[in-house]
Amino acid sequence: MKNAIIYCRVSSDEQAKGGSLKYQETALRRHCESNGINVVDVFREDYSAKTFDRPEMNKICKKYLRKKKEVDADALLVLRWNRFTREAADGWEYISKFRKHEIEVNAIEEHIDYSVAESKIMLSVYLTMAEVDNDKRSKATRDGIHQALIEGKRVGKAPYGYVNKSTGKHECWIEPDPQEAPFVREAFQRVANGVEAPTLVWRDLKRRGMKASESTFFRTLRNRFMVGDVFVPEYGETPAQFVKGIHEPLTDGKTFYLVQSRLDGNKDKAAPEVKKVPDETFFMRSFLRCPHCGSTVYGSFSKGRSRRYAYYHCNYCGHYRISAEDANDGMYKFLKSLRPTDAVLALYEAILVDLTKANAKAVKDEQSTMKNNLVAIETKIKKVQEKWFEGILDDETFTAMNSRLVADKKDLELRLSESKEQPSDKEVAEKLKFSLALIENMGSCVATAPIELKLNILGSIFSGKIVFENSAPRTATLSPLVSLIVGKSNTSNTLNEKTPSESSESVGRGAMWGSNPRHPEPQSGALPTELIAPC
Repeated sequence: MKNAIIYCRVSSDEQAKGGSLKYQETALRRHCESNGINVVDVFREDYSAKTFDRPEMNKICKKYLRKKKEVDADALLVLRWNRFTREAADGWEYISKFRKHEIEVNAIEEHIDYSVAESKIMLSVYLTMAEVDNDKRSKATRDGIHQALIEGKRVGKAPYGYVNKSTGKHECWIEPDPQEAPFVREAFQRVANGVEAPTLVWRDLKRRGMKASESTFFRTLRNRFMVGDVFVPEYGETPAQFVKGIHEPLTDGKTFYLVQSRLDGNKDKAAPEVKKVPDETFFMRSFLRCPHCGSTVYGSFSKGRSRRYAYYHCNYCGHYRISAEDANDGMYKFLKSLRPTDAVLALYEAILVDLTKANAKAVKDEQSTMKNNLVAIETKIKKVQEKWFEGILDDETFTAMNSRLVADKKDLELRLSESKEQPSDKEVAEKLKFSLALIENMGSCVATAPIELKLNILGSIFSGKIVFENSAPRTATLSPLVSLIVGKSNTSNTLNEKTPSESSESVGRGAMWGSNPRHPEPQSGALPTELIAPC
């Protein structure tokens, strides 16, 4: 009776979990029983490798391919030849190794009769077909990866600052990590300012909870993925390139290139001007998210019979599409409903005045303290130098103490210089006037403001993404301050509530703001961007 080794193999976890190994073993055992073959050993391989360097195959070689065999075997049986190998050259080599030890390798569904010379032709066909199939799978995978990159999708593990998200095998995307992304944003801003060394920025962020190592931190600062770009390597005749990604960037282009200049040591070199003018038609694009999958919403034009129509839509799931004109008008109407009462405005104005005065006093007190500390540090520096001259301190101790004191002095001088750059009372009064006018005329102001200012205002009003349905915001998280002023919920806002002004005033692109007699339209005709926090 023949003795046979059964070898079952799959190349992925999905196949292993799907029962492929069990099916192969059952089919091979049934074949052996029907042909009077004794099964002496069974090996189950669930390891993916291009070569024969696999755990179970290594066990077979160690146990059977030696002069003194632990167990005699006449054959190594597999279900099909592609379960033995997908590399023709390696397959021939291992078939020869087994034959030298009088072990015949064969496949029960693609049986080879080695007694017939022409059988080698069929064996070559089987091994080559498996290799060709492997090459086709590999090419299809590479094609898919390249196409995904061209479309702006990140393939593989998300870089630091982002996390991988999925709702299924093929429903995957990348979004900012809620814990680590704030550290990345802060790192770009602080390094771009050029006041602190990047290493010191990393140490401070690390102390506060950032998980990135120093090398990861610097790789992140160099990674164009953070500014919204995805690198597509050279593929076939297509050269290597960067494309715009569909993920949310963690910094803007100007800040990113300024950081590169800082890292390169060009402290005085200005960052290249990155000109990106948002489309007025799709000004809400960066604030909207898909109600179905939560992805970022995009804007594009659809060609009709007589004109082009603008739509916000989701490129990821494809289930969300809304007229840009209706959504924009709905936003203006929603903002118009965010009008506080006169009593709230009066209280807000009084509080701002008090805070301004208190802040001015606190700044003066802080400046006085810093000046006193500066005098104290200068005195310490002189004493340390005197002790060094007298020989009381050695060179190493003097250098350490003097360096620390000089660094503290520079830090105080910088903070003192920054604290002196405070706005005058006239400038504060003017900004206060503008801010009150903005709060009272929110909808009209956004409708007529320039696109850059429009985005800044929306970024200050909303603290999260907005879901729009039926031409109205279904959910819109207001910033805590705006929520407090207008007296609306900070978790969900709808347009079910109507203000008295909605029936008498139309909201649109041509509406004039400043209609309230308490705070008429400013003579300058424009709002200062300093009033609005950046998005």
